[in-house]
Amino acid sequence: MEDWKRALDENKYVAAILMDLSKAFDCLPHDLLLLKLEHYGLGNEALSLLESYLSERYQNVKIGEFLRCFSSIPTLSVVSVCPKNRKEWIAASDRKHCSCILQNCTRSGNFQYHCLVNTNADGLVEVCLPVRRIVGQYCSFYDDKKIRAENHYHLPCKEHDVVCPEFYQSNEAYKYQECYKTVTTGDTSTEESPSGQMDDNQIEIQLDTSGR
Repeated sequence: MEDWKRALDENKYVAAILMDLSKAFDCLPHDLLLLKLEHYGLGNEALSLLESYLSERYQNVKIGEFLRCFSSIPTLSVVSVCPKNRKEWIAASDRKHCSCILQNCTRSGNFQYHCLVNTNADGLVEVCLPVRRIVGQYCSFYDDKKIRAENHYHLPCKEHDVVCPEFYQSNEAYKYQECYKTVTTGDTSTEESPSGQMDDNQIEIQLDTSGR
């Protein structure tokens, strides 16, 4: 930068080559890319700068007590059915290309395809999200306020034909198909959350009912 300033002060020309790294490199193996750049003669300092840029760099926005992943919002779409097995999940994941999306929420391998019940439990959505652990034998759902997968305390799955375990990954919701069926049947529980207090969704339901 100082060299540029000095050259401009001396009425000399200054030229720069700029590269947009956000799209060109996001879906390429970074190690291979760096090796190729080294082979083409890029200097050590430039290589170190690129390696630093491409390695484990995240950005998060914390609002209240949780982190929102705004990169997930453009990937959200409404669907009528979710994958029924691993093969269908892989096919849907390949169509969504979550690993190729530029995001700063989590490491690239943890940003994966999800098919979940929506916030109101009246539809299904597919979306790219950071994988989270679902705890307590509840179905998972897409929380459009927190922009992440969450436990749905109105939808327990401990008595389903295929019982969900105490812990499971949010991107594996397809394994517990009865969670999806509650959307079409409207068969949702009104249990309280584990803390014994009503959560925000329960409060909203009560307010809506009392206002009618």
